[in-house]
Amino acid sequence: MKELLLKSRNFSVVREHFDPETAGVEKTIEYVEQPCVVIAVPVLDDGQIILVEHLRPILGTTLLECPGGKVDSGEDLESSITRELQEEIGYTPGELEYISYLYSSVGSSTEKIHLFVARKLSPHVRKPEDAKRMQIKQRTAENVLRLLQSNRIHDGKTEIALYKYFSRCVATIGELGIATNVEIDGDF
Repeated sequence: MKELLLKSRNFSVVREHFDPETAGVEKTIEYVEQPCVVIAVPVLDDGQIILVEHLRPILGTTLLECPGGKVDSGEDLESSITRELQEEIGYTPGELEYISYLYSSVGSSTEKIHLFVARKLSPHVRKPEDAKRMQIKQRTAENVLRLLQSNRIHDGKTEIALYKYFSRCVATIGELGIATNVEIDGDF
């Protein structure tokens, strides 16, 4: 049985009891229920990547991030990431490639983050309030890779999305000598 402990605009905190059949042992867990999130690696026609420098007040700093946000109720993933790209960086994607998904914190949250690559970007008007809290940063792919390698990107979902993007680029051009269409046996 699930007990609601806190309900806010963006998440809920619940307490749920699990039996041995479900959890392996009998236990009660408090966790955060959150809507899905979408983020994208936006790539311009010249190969530059657009990131946002986003003020994060609860951390007391700004972070360099891939644009994205929560999926609104009734919204599909593609519509959500298109809306987020328009709001945060002022572009509409002509092409979206779904990369993968990840869970942000499997022991304490239900948040599922969907990762995309956005290409064929066309300009879209940004809202003034978004422009105030987020600064657009266009960077070469080489510069972004150096930022990752020097530990200058501290947002976990952004790091994962960028590394996945770069690994797909390398695998696509065959530099690693690994086939890109390999099937994996089993549950993983």
